[in-house]
Amino acid sequence: MALKEMGLNGESDANIMAPWTKTELNRLAEFAGDLPRPRIAGAYNTWAVKNGFALRSAKAINVKAYKCGMSLRAIGTYMKTGAIAEVLGINATTVEQWGIRYPDFPRQKINSHYYIHRTDLRRWAAKHKHLFGGIPYCNLVQLLEDESLAEAILENHPARPTGLEASRRPVRCITTNTVYPSISAAARAAHVTYQAIAFAIREQRLCCGLQFELIDASDSSTMPTMRQLSHIRDS
Repeated sequence: MALKEMGLNGESDANIMAPWTKTELNRLAEFAGDLPRPRIAGAYNTWAVKNGFALRSAKAINVKAYKCGMSLRAIGTYMKTGAIAEVLGINATTVEQWGIRYPDFPRQKINSHYYIHRTDLRRWAAKHKHLFGGIPYCNLVQLLEDESLAEAILENHPARPTGLEASRRPVRCITTNTVYPSISAAARAAHVTYQAIAFAIREQRLCCGLQFELIDASDSSTMPTMRQLSHIRDS
C-alpha cells in the first residue's frame, strides 16, 4: 500500500479518524521526546502496522501529543545541542562550538536540524573528557548515564577549561604538514576567515587548495615559531 493511501502524508483517511486507545497513547508517550520530531510519525506507524492499530498522520500525532501535554522536544535517546547545554548547565554556544571545532562530534542532520544520539555522545565524551571538566557530577550522570565516566572526568578535570583552553586546539595543514596553534592562526596564514577553516575541517573539504585537521596539543612538532606567527599576524 502506498504511503499516500496509508494516510502518512496528511491526507484524510478513515483510520486517521479512529479514536486513540490507551495503548496507542502510551506508545506515543514513549516516542515523544525520545526521538527527533521528524522520526516520531514513522516510528509510531511502524509500530502500529506491526500491532494492528490505526495509522496516524504526522499532523494527527503532533496535535494529539500537544493536547495530552507531551513534549516533542528531543531530550531522550536523541538530543539537540540546546538540550545538552541545559542538562550540563553550560552555555548553548559552547556545545554548538564542539560541532565546529571537533570533526568527530557525533551529530546527525535530520530534516535540516542536528541531533546527537546519547550513546554516541557518551563515547565522544570519553575521548574528550577535558571539555566536560568542572561540570557537577549529577549533571554529568544525567546526560551521560554513566557514573564511572562522570567520576573519571571529574577526577582528571575537576575545573572547567578556561576560554583559551576551550577555544584553542592545534590545527595541522595536511597539505604542507604545518601545524598552527589554533584555527585563527591557520586562517591568518591562509588569508581566509575563521569560519572557512572551521567549515573545511568539519566537512573534510579543501580550503584554498589546502586540507586541514584538528590535532592534540602533544602532536605539534612543526608548530611555527613566534617570529613566524608575528609575520602571519602582520601580513
